[in-house]
Amino acid sequence: MFTHLSSTYKAIILAIIGFGAFSLGDAATKILTGHYSVYEIIGIKAAFTMAIIICFSTRLGGLQKTLKSNKRKIHIMRGLTNTALGVTAIYSFAMLPLAQAYTLFFAAPFITTLIAIPVFKERVDWHGWIAIAIGFVGVLVVLRPGFTDFNPWLLMALLSAFFIALLFLFAKTLDDNETLLSLPFFPVASDMILLLPFVWPAIIVLDPAHIPVFAFASLMIVIGYIGVSLAFRMAKSSVAGPFHYTQMIWAIILGYFLFNELPDIWTLVGATIIIGSGIYLIEKERSGF
Repeated sequence: MFTHLSSTYKAIILAIIGFGAFSLGDAATKILTGHYSVYEIIGIKAAFTMAIIICFSTRLGGLQKTLKSNKRKIHIMRGLTNTALGVTAIYSFAMLPLAQAYTLFFAAPFITTLIAIPVFKERVDWHGWIAIAIGFVGVLVVLRPGFTDFNPWLLMALLSAFFIALLFLFAKTLDDNETLLSLPFFPVASDMILLLPFVWPAIIVLDPAHIPVFAFASLMIVIGYIGVSLAFRMAKSSVAGPFHYTQMIWAIILGYFLFNELPDIWTLVGATIIIGSGIYLIEKERSGF
């Protein structure tokens, strides 16, 4: 039945699956933060993830073609940025409720648009500036500087949004000539090269009870990368992009049932402002402002 759907509907389904997989993987990662350091989690997950993508490499474009990419410099930058994102995001998951961390992650599209102005010489009209301004108002609602005891870990989540924005920008330079394998391969390779040598002792003494959790989190990373990437290849970003915000639904559900977390009213208000502004920005980008 899936094969008979239009590209738009396929993209929507893949986006929902991909972003949902990322959320499930993040929840599994949050579970692991109670037992391992951030760097151990990233390194061990990278080893599991690399094993999975190598197993399916032929179906994703092949390792040989992936390594022959003519955009290796971009992929290296993607890898370094992804490793930095992994560190900041996992610290955020460890120290903040999932919904609160995600709310600040959702500021990434606004940051992407701002960076694209000097880098890609993109123009933003008054509709875009209004969306960006309102989006950052939503960020301030979550941060509430001066109105409550400030939690410095919120800045870590905001830094994660910056790295997500950089990944969005790097994705703009990739085309259909890049294999699907290249999308998870280079970021995971970066994690392995930079962190695995330092966490190898943790793998040796890995608690067998945590192996399924690491394997599940790694599998969700692969499904997330492939699902979201295919969605954006099949349809315009204005179609697939808004489904990024379905992660808030996952964050509330998983946060409640797995971690006994419920977002406070200010997080919900800020999330509503940010999500609304983000969808508006995506729609205006679709129409060329």
